[in-house]
Amino acid sequence: MKPALNEKDAYTVARLAELEIPQQIKNDQSPLVSSDIKRAVFLLMVAIVVIGSVVFFFYPNESGAAKSSVEEVLPYEKAEKNNAPAPNNPPLKSHMGLEVSGVVIAERQAALSSKLMGVVSEVLITDGMKVKKGDPLVILDQEDQQTQMRVSAVQLRLAKLSLGEAENELLRAESDQVRKKGIGEKYISNAELAELEFMVKGLKLARDRAQQQVELQIQQNSAAELNLEYTVIRAPFDGVVAEVSVQAGEVVTPLSAVGAAARSGIGVLIDPTSLVVEVEVPELYLSRVREGQKVKISPDAYPDIKLLGEVNRIGTILNRGASSVNIKIKFEEHSDKLKPEMAVSVSWLDANEGFTGDFAQKH
Repeated sequence: MKPALNEKDAYTVARLAELEIPQQIKNDQSPLVSSDIKRAVFLLMVAIVVIGSVVFFFYPNESGAAKSSVEEVLPYEKAEKNNAPAPNNPPLKSHMGLEVSGVVIAERQAALSSKLMGVVSEVLITDGMKVKKGDPLVILDQEDQQTQMRVSAVQLRLAKLSLGEAENELLRAESDQVRKKGIGEKYISNAELAELEFMVKGLKLARDRAQQQVELQIQQNSAAELNLEYTVIRAPFDGVVAEVSVQAGEVVTPLSAVGAAARSGIGVLIDPTSLVVEVEVPELYLSRVREGQKVKISPDAYPDIKLLGEVNRIGTILNRGASSVNIKIKFEEHSDKLKPEMAVSVSWLDANEGFTGDFAQKH
């Protein structure tokens, strides 16, 4: 019978058993364990290859996609980087998303005013009215100008009568002088001949002064006629009345002589054929904007309307505060629905998009 083990010896034996058993199992089953490890490593490698293929096929490299997108969107910069000749007038692509807001303005417009101070007698125009060059728009009271015309006409007639009398007196004096010189010095003294010559010279001066007075009265008569014409304010060009600012009975004055109780402006006339779109294009896109590029214009008030436009002028001064450049776009189609100060959206077109305006056909 073996002696009993104390607690310390029992603990030591148990620890030795725990260390020996796994080593024995490892030595006895080493071929099986090695085979399982190889199989697991092989399956892991196959899984990595399969997952990598799927990721590469369905999720291409993000940096490569970004590079391709930049090259496609920025063909002009791509040509510069490759030292290749830049394309002539490269159009902005519609997929660039370059869409800016603009406003319709009339390049040809006139603030109507009077050249005379006067009371409005008649207003012949209304907002939106079409007029032709020379059509009367507003008529001022003409009583003062008509009175001036009558006075000037009388003064002109009097001046002409005075001229006629001076010419007749001169003619008589010259005839008398010739007659007396023909008689001879035996019958006419030198003193008398000298007196006749002095008289003729005086009559010539009187005739010249009468002639100048006639010319002065002609100028005054023309001025009176012009003032009478100024009482009728006419259209300076063919256009549409955009604003009427006066009513009958109001006092109007020239722009340079505005009074507290008088109006200087009568109205506004615009030429609808001079409408353009004014936009501010960011400085970042300026290198890709060219004169002659086609754009699509859509008024905010009529979103279904699409109009064709063309870049007409590119500003020469940069708006430093907004980092943008002012660009004028002309319409290739015109319509009565377009109005000054109307907000529009402008987008640049792809050269191959083939857009054509359809506003003319629908409206």
